[in-house]
Amino acid sequence: MHVLSSNSKTQQWTEEEIAILKLGFTEGKRTKIIAGEIGRSETAVNKFLNRAGMRRKQPRQLIKTPSLKKPKILKTNNNANKKTHIAEVPADIGDVIKYVKSKGHKVLMISIKNRCYADDEKYLLNNKPTSAMKLLLLANRLRVEARLPIFSVASLIW
Repeated sequence: MHVLSSNSKTQQWTEEEIAILKLGFTEGKRTKIIAGEIGRSETAVNKFLNRAGMRRKQPRQLIKTPSLKKPKILKTNNNANKKTHIAEVPADIGDVIKYVKSKGHKVLMISIKNRCYADDEKYLLNNKPTSAMKLLLLANRLRVEARLPIFSVASLIW
């Protein structure tokens, strides 16, 4: 007995192919391997299994991934839909240095003669030359991690 395909351009399934397909499927073989054994494409094997009712399509299951906690954004009372910046604390570079030191970092101010640029590194952070802006960035990263308002230093605006 031959099973006719729905399309006249495709080959008919022989009883031998059907027997090999059913045996392989019940043994748990992958459709790619079964297709290779009978000389058909993997798509043809999948279509036959679905049409013969041997395998029903199962709904896809959503994989739950752990959600990452987003930092809270403070909202103003004036307009609840408008997002604002995280709270800022006006400070000077001395406050920034004190805070970074309180977190266990070693900060020293060094004197550089004949500086060419205002951005020249004039601090040592853990014995490495750094600028005031980099100190501010480090302090603000530490403050955000601790859920504290960030420093705003007027002299270090870019």
